[in-house]
Amino acid sequence: MFKLDRILVPIDFSECSEHAFRYAVDLAARCNASITALYIETLHGEIRDHVRDQMNQLVASAGEGIQIGSHAERGIEAAPTILDFAQQDNSDLVVMGTHGRRGFRRFVIGSIASETVQHAKRPVLTVRGGPEFESFEFPPKQILAPIDFAEASLVVIRNAKELASFYGADVHLLHVIEDRFHPAFYGPGLTSVYDIYPDIEARSCKHLRELYHDAGGPEGPFTVEACSGHPSDQIVQHAEDEKSQLIVLATHGLTGLEHFILGSVAERVIRVAPCPVFTVRA
Repeated sequence: MFKLDRILVPIDFSECSEHAFRYAVDLAARCNASITALYIETLHGEIRDHVRDQMNQLVASAGEGIQIGSHAERGIEAAPTILDFAQQDNSDLVVMGTHGRRGFRRFVIGSIASETVQHAKRPVLTVRGGPEFESFEFPPKQILAPIDFAEASLVVIRNAKELASFYGADVHLLHVIEDRFHPAFYGPGLTSVYDIYPDIEARSCKHLRELYHDAGGPEGPFTVEACSGHPSDQIVQHAEDEKSQLIVLATHGLTGLEHFILGSVAERVIRVAPCPVFTVRA
């Protein structure tokens, strides 16, 4: 069952993290959740007074009606400290900023956000800052939910439906067909999955509709679509073309050599997505 009672927001007083805090405040107001703003000091020494003052100012800026607490923690590295605190605090969701930029830097997700998403056992909502992000509508009116038909698909859809209910948004389910057959040049045989299933897109859309209802949760307006291509490329392209304001997808928690070689569709989407990304652990 979807549960969103406690939201954790790591804060470093950058414009990006404060943008994430405002996003969390809006979501908390919609689902009657409490917020904990977490500042992490990774250097030795005491937490400085001006940090506490800034945290108090940030909490006060949220206004009344939402239960917001602040906490300053000392740790060797930020991401493990965030994950440990989320576990201890019983957080249902971590909302944090990334530091995406245009051009080359657009492809470099902040290492703290990347590590948090990779290892988190709870959902993580990453929020980009800056003019590029501000151009997209908030609160979201269309939520894009990429579905790969893996075990986590029902969880992704259920989360997308719950968030759509909070925001009054539509849900768009997208399945990307990875056409990985070898070119005919290498020898006789099939060159495409479409050679086996010419109607694969129609079959995929039918299955998406069934999954939407099987997932449970609040019903609302939704659409389905299937296309071929590379998953992360197609997800980002659809978000840009359709002006999606939120993406909900699964992360498979790859680690070690597997992560180094394969990476993660979720991680690649977060790097370049034009809108916030809500990831759930498969």
